[in-house]
Parts: sequence; C-alpha cells; structure tokens
Amino acid sequence: MLSNKKEIKQKYGASILEKIESRKALLESQLANPYAPYRYMVYPYKPRAPDQPPYSCKALKMEDTLNIKTFLNSIDSELKRMNRIIEKFDSSTFLDLYWPVKGSSKVKVGDFIKYFYEVPGLEIPRKPSVVLSAITEVVKQGKAILLRDNEILPLDIGWANLKPSDIVSREVKKVNIKVVAEDTSGKPISGLPIIIGDALLTTPAEEEVIKGSKITIRAPLSTIGYEFVKWSDGTENNEIEVIIENDMELKFIVKPRERIP
Repeated sequence: MLSNKKEIKQKYGASILEKIESRKALLESQLANPYAPYRYMVYPYKPRAPDQPPYSCKALKMEDTLNIKTFLNSIDSELKRMNRIIEKFDSSTFLDLYWPVKGSSKVKVGDFIKYFYEVPGLEIPRKPSVVLSAITEVVKQGKAILLRDNEILPLDIGWANLKPSDIVSREVKKVNIKVVAEDTSGKPISGLPIIIGDALLTTPAEEEVIKGSKITIRAPLSTIGYEFVKWSDGTENNEIEVIIENDMELKFIVKPRERIP
C-alpha cells in the first residue's frame, strides 16, 4: 500500500498524485455535506397505471449535491421541466380539483396549503401566496366564503390578511337586497344613484349578495333635483352597514333640492 505522497509521486508521477488528492477532497466534501447522500429526487406524480407508484424518481448529478444552492436549483429545474410547479391556479377549477377534505364543505386555510405537500400527484405551489391568492379569487367570484370566529370576512379581503385558522366554506347561500327611494310625501323616486357593496346602481335597485355578509350601502347626499333626508328607520347618515341574513328591502327618503335664485 502506498502510504505517503512522496512515494506516490515517485512511482506514478505528479499528475496521478494530483488526481488522487482531488478525488480525496471531493469525497471529504461529500461526507461533510448533509445533502450529498440525496442523489435521487422523489416527487409526487400521478401514476399512468394502477400498479405504478404515485411518485417519480429522478437521479441527480453528483456535482449538483455539493452545496445547497446547486442542490435546490437542480430540484427546482427538474420540477419545472416536469410542470410540477404552479405559479397561478385556474380559479374556475381550483375548488373542484384541489379541495382538501372530500365530503366536507369546510376546511381551514392552513390545511389547504399543507394539502399540496402531502398528497401524491398534486402540483407544488411556488409560494403559499399562490394558494392564498386562489382562495381570495374564488371568494370574490362568490364560489366560497371565508369565516373567522363564525363571521364572514369581506369579499375583497387580500390574501396577505388571511390566517391559517380561517375557514374556507363552500356553503354559499345568496339573498336579495332591494333599495328604493321615496320623497317626503311617499312618492317613489326612480333613477337615483345608490351604491350596494361595490355595485353602483339606480333606484329601485336590487342586488344578490351572500347570506350573512356585511354590506355597506351608500345613498347620495345630494343629486340632481334631490337631497338625502334619512333612511326609513330614522338613520340620518347616508352610509349604513347591514348584515344580510334574508331577503330585505331598504328605503331612504329624499326631498327636492331648493333652487337658488
């Protein structure tokens, strides 16, 4: 056995000694690197036949495991090549394809995110915000509601404001709200602008909203020919918030604007 560098150099030459030292350094770096043993990447994959496993295996190059940066980049490149990473969900199919708990109409936001990393065959979101954005988008479309402490969150809530404990519910029920206007004599007035939530309508106005949601309704303080007096319940603020549990009708009172001579 050759026991020292001098003996190796004399018997085999300097180039052989250099190769041996280079190989030794490589092996030492692999032993010191916790990622080196992971030569194979296993990721969820929908099997093409019932007898195939629900995952796929890809061999990584040895040099890709020498440091964490190249290790993670090699994984990322392979997943992108296999179309396993999702940048944005199709909101029209998001709930049907990725609902975490089959047979249940409610699930926590946090469980929704974990689902993608636990179930074989699912694509992997680039960031948790990709899932959260998809949730808020289907809520805006009225396909689901978000609950926090049993209260419905606003439909326009941003994904950054969601909590893992918030509930995504597919139990969406709609009710109608109607807003009419009358003058002080009780005569119905048509064509006055009214804002129900985000919708700008004219009286008499009807809007379908989610049952149990809190809606802001804003009557005009002043408009062509009329000015706001009060709501029929006596509220004098032109802007009100109501929680809609059933079909309802609201009425506000106006009076003719005084003409300036």
